[in-house]
Amino acid sequence: MKTLPGFALSTALVILLGIVIVGGAGYVAVYPEVLKAPVASDGSPSAAIDEDSLVVSGMDATITGTASGVESVRVWYGDSREGIWTSDPIAVVDGKWSVTPPASFKTDFVAAQSFYFSVKDASKEWSDPEATLVEPTIIRIEGAGGTRGKVSVAWKIEPLGVDGPGKAEVTAIINGEEHLVGTFEGTCAEIGSEGSAVSELLIAEGEVAGVTCYYAGAGDEIGIFKTDEGLSIRVGEIAEPTAESDSFRGNFTTKLDLKLMQ
Repeated sequence: MKTLPGFALSTALVILLGIVIVGGAGYVAVYPEVLKAPVASDGSPSAAIDEDSLVVSGMDATITGTASGVESVRVWYGDSREGIWTSDPIAVVDGKWSVTPPASFKTDFVAAQSFYFSVKDASKEWSDPEATLVEPTIIRIEGAGGTRGKVSVAWKIEPLGVDGPGKAEVTAIINGEEHLVGTFEGTCAEIGSEGSAVSELLIAEGEVAGVTCYYAGAGDEIGIFKTDEGLSIRVGEIAEPTAESDSFRGNFTTKLDLKLMQ
């Protein structure tokens, strides 16, 4: 049995609609939410899968469960409702199935201490994830010559239906015109716009709107910045704090300059 750094060989991890991590320093109990499988695109109900049987055990984090009336399943899990990983189809043998996620899951799991799970009938054709459209925000900008204007800023975040770590296409919408920024790995979400209730998350100088895409404690930040001539779309790096280093946001590079001020 493999162990994670910082855990004794005697450490055990067991999940049964909840998690108990037992170690020499005591225990921590956390409880992940188990999500019900969605309805298939043909309108049929979810597979007859006993999600109450979900168990994740051992430091290798093998996920096991039971199912009836299906030949194979897919297991989805993540540290948010958007998810980060989906398995290939897993055969159901004698009503049971088992899958071992990638090695990164062990580190992510212990760091997050909570995860969402969902189990799906692999024979169904599931609907593609719908794009998230962020409501437009009006941003006031001022040019170098003192000219002023208002700009509508919004985002479109479109998850890509792929196995492995989640990915999404992020598009900035400026005055109704779409500008595809790129495809990013992880869970993507808006972090705020200037004047919004969560605008305090925009800590980079000149940033007026942003989206972050996280996977395994690091990722990308897509920001819209004020410039003397209008707006600039930039992509930077983000990382959560670790035992060895502080959190990080920076190293922004310009993807597109928009000259909006005459």
